[in-house]
Amino acid sequence: MSESRRQKQFLRKYKRDRFLTLFLQVFIAMFLLVVWEVLANYGIINSFITSSPSRIFKTIFDLFKTGDLIHHICVTLNETIISFLITGVVSILVSILIYKCDMFSKVIDPYLTIFNSLPKVALGPVLIIWVGANNRSII
Repeated sequence: MSESRRQKQFLRKYKRDRFLTLFLQVFIAMFLLVVWEVLANYGIINSFITSSPSRIFKTIFDLFKTGDLIHHICVTLNETIISFLITGVVSILVSILIYKCDMFSKVIDPYLTIFNSLPKVALGPVLIIWVGANNRSII
């Protein structure tokens, strides 16, 4: 078999596999959205907590129509950038302290181990209770 023929077969198979993969990914996403919508509509899941895809898309469309979507995106982006900068500066400073000061390293090690073992998702509600539901708790 010639080199170009094998290459063409390989490329055909590669494109077919890539298409099949993309098709299955989209199909699974759509299937999950439909299941989520049906479960929310029939009250099997609490739509107050999880909403439904149709309500989410309607809200996004309504926010876009009123022009508030860009405002909300900017607020979220601003909070994310501020959080990233604060976290970056604090983590670099703590890392330098841990590296330079042996005593600090020994003292903080168990606390870092405990903090690292906590599920990060569980810290969100705790922070909201401590700091409140405002920009400070988000950042």
